[in-house]
Amino acid sequence: MDHWILSYKSPAEAWNEALPLGNGTLGVMSYGRLENETLELNLDTLWSGDGSSKLNKNGHADLGHIWEHSGPVGYFGQDEDPCSYSMWPMSSGWLCRHLWEHYCYTEDLDFLKDRAYPVIEGAVKFYLGFLFPYGGYYVTGPSTSPENRFCGEDGKSHSVGMASTMDISILKELFGYYLKICDILGIEGETADVKRVLSKLPPFKTGSFEQIREWFLDYPETEIHHRHVSHLYGLYPGKLITENTPELLEACRVALERRGDEGTGWCMAWKACLWARLRDGEHALGLLKNQLRYTREENISCVGGGIYPNMLCAHPPFQIDGNFGFAAAVAEMLIQSRKGYILLLPALPDEWKDGNVRGMKAQGDITVDFEWREGRIHRVRLCSSHEQKVTLECNGISKTIFLRPDGTEDMIFD
Repeated sequence: MDHWILSYKSPAEAWNEALPLGNGTLGVMSYGRLENETLELNLDTLWSGDGSSKLNKNGHADLGHIWEHSGPVGYFGQDEDPCSYSMWPMSSGWLCRHLWEHYCYTEDLDFLKDRAYPVIEGAVKFYLGFLFPYGGYYVTGPSTSPENRFCGEDGKSHSVGMASTMDISILKELFGYYLKICDILGIEGETADVKRVLSKLPPFKTGSFEQIREWFLDYPETEIHHRHVSHLYGLYPGKLITENTPELLEACRVALERRGDEGTGWCMAWKACLWARLRDGEHALGLLKNQLRYTREENISCVGGGIYPNMLCAHPPFQIDGNFGFAAAVAEMLIQSRKGYILLLPALPDEWKDGNVRGMKAQGDITVDFEWREGRIHRVRLCSSHEQKVTLECNGISKTIFLRPDGTEDMIFD
């Protein structure tokens, strides 16, 4: 019988180099050196199971205490302000947006009813309980504008306040499309409470530089060029700020200019999407070029941007939202839509004067192919899964089109 022996010339420096030890109940990963050894423990009683687990009958009730047994956020208490990035209860609201968007582009009622609505309803109920009255509004608190900080009245840097602009933007959208979903599905749900609370969420406000305000009060930023643009969520990916609110559009432009064009790859993609919504193709293209700037991991920083040799978005170790965001920005520069409306080439840069795309999707389950020459639309083909009326805007004109189920509408523009 052969015996295999594992041997190493140097100790493990991180958990992913260590060998797991344990007895099926208690596990440990040991790494480091004699003078500074780390033991990472895991106990099966922390696992709540699937409801039938016999390891911990009170597992589900104990889930809320797991955080107490693990290392505190912020590099085990070494960070002076971990709340700026570790305390954010708004993620479910943002994630629900993807479910709603999926329906908007597919109009799949079964998906909306069976998969999207239960999740969105749960998020709505949570936020109805999370909000509280203050100063005539319903506000969130504690609240952050993710990873950013402001200068408080005491002259010190803070990250936690109430009703950040991003929080309120997410909730305005969430409550808004929840009401639409209930109407589509014929469900009463929480509509009465949602309407009451939605009417009392704080409005968008501008700051001392005429920019979209990031926090409930007009606090000055401690870092003007911070890589996050959370307060512009209402412009993108949200659709709260549009051509119908020109003053807010201009306030977003000012805020974006103040932030600058530096950042990591994902940040540049988000900014490119924002500039596309502002219909500034040259600025959007410049950011995409910055995102394609070659870098290596040892040289990257929060303002370095770029991509690694393997084309992954640079931000140690990497962030896939930068790669996906790049594609989203290109799409946003070429086509923007809402139910019953399609805008072609909203942010076309001069370098893209000729081109064509096939298979783009517009809201309403419409497939769009189009070709442009010298920066103007030459040909468009629309294919819809059902009968509907849509307004097509391109070349400075608007045209109303009636689409047939599974039919194709071809148009040539001079």
